[in-house]
Amino acid sequence: MNKKEEIEELNKTLEIIFNKNIAYLQNNHPILFKRLVKFEETNPNNYAIDFENNRFELVYKNEKTYNCDPFYDASCRVEALKKNDATISLINIEKQKELLHTNYELEANNIINEYINSIQKNKKDNEKPKSKKFIFIGTLLGVHLNDINKLVQANSYLIIEPSFEIFKLSMFLTDYTELALTSKLFFAIEEENLEEKINSFLKYKSEFNHFIRFEIASTKEVLLLEKISSLLIQEGSSLYPYSEYLLSLERGFDYFSNDFNFLQTNTSNPLLENLPILYLGAGPSLSKNEAFIKENQDKFLIVAIGATLKKLQTLNIIPQIIISTDSGGDNAVIKQFEVDKKMYENSIIISSIKTQKEIVELLPKESLYLVNDSFELFVNSGVNTGSTVGDVGYKLLAKLGAKEIYLLGFDASIDSKTGATHDESYYQTKHEINDFNIEKDDEVSSSKYLTKVKGNFKDEVHTTLLYKHLIKGFEQVNEEYQLNSFNLSNGAFIKGSKPFNEKIEKENITYNKDNFLEKLNNLKKEKLNSLDIKNIKFERKVLKQLKQNKDINKLFDKYPNSICLSLIKRFLDLINPYENYLEHYKKNLKLKDKYLKLLISKLEDIYEKTLV
Repeated sequence: MNKKEEIEELNKTLEIIFNKNIAYLQNNHPILFKRLVKFEETNPNNYAIDFENNRFELVYKNEKTYNCDPFYDASCRVEALKKNDATISLINIEKQKELLHTNYELEANNIINEYINSIQKNKKDNEKPKSKKFIFIGTLLGVHLNDINKLVQANSYLIIEPSFEIFKLSMFLTDYTELALTSKLFFAIEEENLEEKINSFLKYKSEFNHFIRFEIASTKEVLLLEKISSLLIQEGSSLYPYSEYLLSLERGFDYFSNDFNFLQTNTSNPLLENLPILYLGAGPSLSKNEAFIKENQDKFLIVAIGATLKKLQTLNIIPQIIISTDSGGDNAVIKQFEVDKKMYENSIIISSIKTQKEIVELLPKESLYLVNDSFELFVNSGVNTGSTVGDVGYKLLAKLGAKEIYLLGFDASIDSKTGATHDESYYQTKHEINDFNIEKDDEVSSSKYLTKVKGNFKDEVHTTLLYKHLIKGFEQVNEEYQLNSFNLSNGAFIKGSKPFNEKIEKENITYNKDNFLEKLNNLKKEKLNSLDIKNIKFERKVLKQLKQNKDINKLFDKYPNSICLSLIKRFLDLINPYENYLEHYKKNLKLKDKYLKLLISKLEDIYEKTLV
């Protein structure tokens, strides 16, 4: 066979692989297939595959960008993976603080600590269970994907490639159907909604979300790796353990049955549309702007989160509205209200249905309004999701019709001089200003490791992965509600909120609390309707089937809208990675069965006590 015939034969082989991949995408990933067809219509031709010196090379506008034999490179990558087990850890294996509710037998952290104790007793230095999930960050020509699969044998792969054109070229050299024979594939190709793809990847076989291995195609993808690690933490189960939802359910029904004000937030209402609002958080910028707050307090409706009350007391400034959406774990929220009663007794207080009883009983019942948090206790009563009280409260203000909001104390960053996360009047978490290196520090923490983001008044500031989630929460509200928003904090930049450090040119506002309360009371839920009663009876039916030892997975499929099953699913998502971890040591604590029975019994008790 001469050279020309060899090239023709090679081209035929590449075409066979490509067409095989096309058929696979069309049958198994139709959305990606349609995007590929649409992409081919643009025909950018920035990249190409060259075959020189008996090797393939990736070329960008006639310049070699991947100047290496991909088959030799693949073998080198496999050898490197054998020596370097680069992973992102989505579980903590260091003992957790016994919070949020130390006397609560179904507190997530207490259960997790039982697993951690066993792990620490059995694990050896630097030993990790085999990872079953793998992320390819960048494909290049993709030859290494199949070789790495032979080594790691993962049950699922997330394949991320920022360039559609490079991915298309990889389809000539990479047999993706071979990967799909033994593993489930998730593709994120030039993907804008990376969060959704990562969430789908995590939900699939969540019991293997303990360690997730990864491989970076080139140094160009290092920044993308940081973004991915942040999203993995944000979309993981540990940020909002199931016990918080359980408390919302238990306390919500209890408060409603005892005639507390329950505020429905499923629709927007124009209650605050004509009032400029100064929304105060407990970040380091709060103390640094005391003079501004005192000078301009009469020009705004002041809305404050509970953590700012001690600082406002020193300024003798009483907020018209207080927002407190935390559950009260570790008595942190009680401490927020350890101020003179005048600081809250004449204010309107909006609080979560999961707020602990001691706080609810402390506050004036007639001006306390409880709201759902991350799920609807009653039909069409609204949800209020977020990472902290800051972005949850921000969305609540938008739903109540606020149009002009000035943000102060929502730094979402670390003070560059002191390393502080909060105002000095609140609790302090101090950080060393030291960037997180994802390639070296593989056990990711949502609150410990620091990264850089754009600053509001500075070029950049340090922040945590959790605060990045908070920033995103504010930005989503800005985008959804088109607010006239101004950011006064010397912290992180928030897209949609204009950096503001100018003099306020406003007249004093006129605010009538009685008038506002009258409008707010129109949004109250007074009694259960027929759909609420139907849903409560439905949940009792589901619980009865659970107690009859019906297959839980079949029930998940049969009743996708069940609140009880969603709580159980969150419990399993949290617990299963630890269960799987311990299987590596041939340990079976039987904790899952024990606590699953307790959880079902608790849910049954809650629904039996309701007013139906």
